[in-house]
Amino acid sequence: MKFIIKSILKNMFVKKFRIFLIVLSITVSTSLFFASMTIPDTLGKIYTEKLKSSVGNGDIIIANGNKAAPPFFHTDKAEEYEDRTRYIVGELLGEAVYTTQDQTNVWVNLHGIDPSDMNKVNPFKIDQGADAENLSGDEIILSSNAAKKYNLDIGDRFTLEVGGEKHNFVLSATSYPMGIFADEARYLSAIIPKEKLSGIYQANDAVNIIHVKLKNPDDKAYMLNKLSQTYSEYSVREPITQEDINNQIGVMSTAFLVVMVVVSMMSIYIIYSSCKVVILERLPLIGTFRSIGATKSKTNFMLISEIFLYGIIGGLTGSLLGIGILYAMSVISTPEYLKDLNNVIQITYSDVITTFVFAALLSLVSSIPSIIKMSKIPIKEIVLNTIANKPVKRTIRFVVGIILLIPVFILPQFVTGQLAVVAVVMSVLLAGIAIALLIPGISEFFISFFQPIYKLIFGNVGTIAVKNIRQNKNMLNTISLLAIGVSSLIFIISASSSVLSATTNLYSETAFFDIEMSVAKADKEFVQRIKDVDGVEDIYGTFRAMNIDVVGKGSIVAIDSVDKNKLNHFWDFEFRSDSSKVLEKLDSGKTILLAAQTKERLGVEDGDEITLEFPEGERTYTVLGDFSTLQFTGNYALISEQNLKEDLGTPYYSNIYIKTNKDSNQVIKNLETTLKESRPDIITTKQLEENNVRSNNQIFTIIKGFALFSMLIGIIGVFNNLIVGIIERRKSIAMFRSIGMSKAQIVKMIFLESLTCGLIGGIIGSIGGYIFVWIIPYIFKAIYIPPISVEYPLSQVILFILATVIITIIASISPAIQSLRFNIITDIKYE
Repeated sequence: MKFIIKSILKNMFVKKFRIFLIVLSITVSTSLFFASMTIPDTLGKIYTEKLKSSVGNGDIIIANGNKAAPPFFHTDKAEEYEDRTRYIVGELLGEAVYTTQDQTNVWVNLHGIDPSDMNKVNPFKIDQGADAENLSGDEIILSSNAAKKYNLDIGDRFTLEVGGEKHNFVLSATSYPMGIFADEARYLSAIIPKEKLSGIYQANDAVNIIHVKLKNPDDKAYMLNKLSQTYSEYSVREPITQEDINNQIGVMSTAFLVVMVVVSMMSIYIIYSSCKVVILERLPLIGTFRSIGATKSKTNFMLISEIFLYGIIGGLTGSLLGIGILYAMSVISTPEYLKDLNNVIQITYSDVITTFVFAALLSLVSSIPSIIKMSKIPIKEIVLNTIANKPVKRTIRFVVGIILLIPVFILPQFVTGQLAVVAVVMSVLLAGIAIALLIPGISEFFISFFQPIYKLIFGNVGTIAVKNIRQNKNMLNTISLLAIGVSSLIFIISASSSVLSATTNLYSETAFFDIEMSVAKADKEFVQRIKDVDGVEDIYGTFRAMNIDVVGKGSIVAIDSVDKNKLNHFWDFEFRSDSSKVLEKLDSGKTILLAAQTKERLGVEDGDEITLEFPEGERTYTVLGDFSTLQFTGNYALISEQNLKEDLGTPYYSNIYIKTNKDSNQVIKNLETTLKESRPDIITTKQLEENNVRSNNQIFTIIKGFALFSMLIGIIGVFNNLIVGIIERRKSIAMFRSIGMSKAQIVKMIFLESLTCGLIGGIIGSIGGYIFVWIIPYIFKAIYIPPISVEYPLSQVILFILATVIITIIASISPAIQSLRFNIITDIKYE
């Protein structure tokens, strides 16, 4: 046993580059597995911190919630449960307008709260000025960025307009951009004494929001129930729910899963070929051990131990590389104002352990076929070097490949609901396997096509090069890797470009308005005021309910109200039948129109009843039908204006859509001037579109990075397979040399073989890409993304084919050089 261990270690250090390729293959595969496994938690953390920067770190928030209740209330009722809480902090939120020197109005969120209490709820850190626990009088704290932008120094006095009246403040301190000061892209934030804001609003020391942090998180359900009863007129809720987070990261997690399937398939090919290299190089040593009495089990143990060791090393380096990949993805996904956030990356000990197990299993499972095949070779054949390669049975593989394609085209069409994701993942996996099995047969066709051309151009060397590919498994594996790599790139590029194109056109093709606006208390009277603003042509106000639970079925991210006389003039939703008739029915009773993906996700049909949990209680609606839209990625519904207004219990519109007859930017200025006291949140459709595209670009930049790493794995596999091919063909190359073929002709033959493999791999990959592209719409459907037109990237196919040719030619340089060092007499005797 000691001798076997010494042999393993010696072999590892003798073939350093070979071992490097094997470990690198496992490392890259493992790192992608690690990153895909941990990215959902990391993205969840980023989104959670993004929300915390505005709502704080409390477990429960008590606020007005747009109900017809007194605007201010006290914390005394909540303090009855202080034995269960870490803190109960009351805050008075307000709004102000700061007019700059160039007469631009800037909105400011006022937080009437003691700095010490704010540090409990949403910690911040003083940059300059007095680090006071309390504020008094006219003191105010701004962010250092805001102070710098508007040329304000510590001690400067300036004016804010609050509630229509001007009030003077003195800048007592500035904060680093963190907490409430983190995201000031659209609004500024400020901390002022609670007493000051209470006096302005005549709140009599009451507050309009209470933050509650629990000692025991398990008490959350109990406290939500108790506080909901105590503050029955107000909204009592969690500031951040797991459902909110899942809605944000669910699509990306599924996308990573599908990409990971493609990467795993390529990894198995590579590690299989890598292990084959090891086993081929160990055959002489194994023959020696077997001839002096070593059993098959001992030699198998030697090989398994060596491969397992590579798996452990690859698991370690893969985890480290995976952390780097995860960090890069988190940087791409993290908003600028959260760049200084610590501990964004979410990694647990179980993630590392799982990664090590994956690396070990991947290396062992991929090596088992080669080890089993080697163990079946009689000792006589190993010692005498009479091992013969069996020809590839193309017909059987081709038939099996065709059979596997059948469920690829059937499963996605007929499997729906919760199993749809499983169906599309299986389809992607089966498509990859089918392409690999079809490659020998398709390669035979191309070889027959290229053979006369090569004979004409390159003579006998070209003919031999093409024929060598026909029965060589390693070259077929190389073609398989290239084909799957190209197919996966086509898959990723088609999916990402399709989504980006659809989101880019979401507003330009379906929105018939120029400006979207929201205001805290926009009722019908307010809407009438907007009509009088210069440049406003038409206006449409809607109510919106967010994250509404559907009892026993799931939830709907957004439900908008419908005015049957206005909707079609502002939005183009694709209804299955005459929209005017559908909207007429929607307005006649408790009915709801569901986006097609929402309808499928909830598992309901036309005429079914669903129960929705609104702020005013549970309401039962009848499903009227469905429509197609990309709004909220299809997690969306429509209800009549009267019904949604009643169920929300508010007279105030959530969104106001405006058509203009003048330049949109000028109309926005007019709106801000006219409605200054109402603090309108205004954005153009062009800006909405840009934000949408930017968000999706981040997602697909990460996924494209995965695809590039998968191609790196494929390139490593090409190197391995070409090296294996040279090792296996040492005897045949020596025979060619012995009958007069020159070294230059040998090198020419190897380069022609590589060029042909690259060309065939690129062409088959482009063909296989069509299969993957065909699956994409069903992947979108499985993750409840509305139907999107998917286009095959025909213009990039030539580049992919050219790239595969270049990769294989570069990869063949080392084998070609190695072939020049072969000894004819030695290689004819031994392999």
